[in-house]
Amino acid sequence: MMHQENSEEADIGPLPQVRLVIIAVVTILILWTLNLIIGLVPQFSAARGTFGDVFGVSNSLFSGLALAGVIYAILLQRSEIRLAKEELKRTKKIFEEQSASLSLQNRETKKQIFENTFFQILRVFTDLTSNLDLVGRNEIHGKDVFRTISNELSSKAMSNRQNNRSSEYGPVFNQVYLKHQDDLGHYFRVLYNIVKFVDRSEIDDKKFYTNIVRAQLSNAELHLLLYNGLSSNGAEKFKPLLETYAFFDNLPLRYIKFEDAVAQYSENAFGDNAEVIKLRNKIIK
Repeated sequence: MMHQENSEEADIGPLPQVRLVIIAVVTILILWTLNLIIGLVPQFSAARGTFGDVFGVSNSLFSGLALAGVIYAILLQRSEIRLAKEELKRTKKIFEEQSASLSLQNRETKKQIFENTFFQILRVFTDLTSNLDLVGRNEIHGKDVFRTISNELSSKAMSNRQNNRSSEYGPVFNQVYLKHQDDLGHYFRVLYNIVKFVDRSEIDDKKFYTNIVRAQLSNAELHLLLYNGLSSNGAEKFKPLLETYAFFDNLPLRYIKFEDAVAQYSENAFGDNAEVIKLRNKIIK
């Protein structure tokens, strides 16, 4: 609406100057007509000289008006160029606003597609966890499987200390992992692919979504994940992601039975977990 008003003002503005030009041209034409009549009618021959002087003035006036007309045309052209530039700026602004709106719509569409896929995969992971059960021990299923395996690791760690055997996580975890490979292998592969999917996406707040994944994990799962990230199955690809997204931020210190594993991770893997970070730094020193 404002654009239309500005255009109307721009159109109305030059009208007074146009009227003046028309009046001047009509006046000159009248003077030329009178001069022609005087030249043709014998009765007015005596007045030709005097009127000729007036006509000379009209010639000068006409020349001046012609120059003024040229100047006016130039000014009018400049005004039109200015209006065209303003219109171009308005068009550019509208285009930029439309581009920004389209970009926002694209981001929202990509986010929606990502979230639909993410929560579908997460649902598959949750179902997988719920359906786990230890072979030959049907009374242990779901997240109780991880609690049982975690306790098994803890018992072996305690036994090794009591018998003065190696207290390193590697040999013990590999032994336990091979024993429960059918249960743990599929679980860790799906978990890795969920985190990788988030990491490789174009979503803005990736940490928000990896926190959602981490929130699905019990302390026993995090305990096993700590060692799996250092194994031959996870050290190359999974461990960097666990560090980037601080997966062990909420892992209680009491769950860590093999302290040497903590030193293998960067401090970022433990987020704001002050107790575990203190342990890690102590081991490194």
